[in-house]
Amino acid sequence: MPRITLALGDREHLALKLLSLRRNKRVLALMQEALAQYLEREGAYLLTIQSNDPDD
Repeated sequence: MPRITLALGDREHLALKLLSLRRNKRVLALMQEALAQYLEREGAYLLTIQSNDPDD
């Protein structure tokens, strides 16, 4: 599984930690859920890569 390093501000980090405690979930799980929702909302799962090469 690919990994991404993300730098957060103190406010966002604290908010995530507190939310994870309230929901009894790991911060990683919250981040993965939020990212999946964002990608779905933006239609990112439907995107494809197309060549601009006329010979393809």
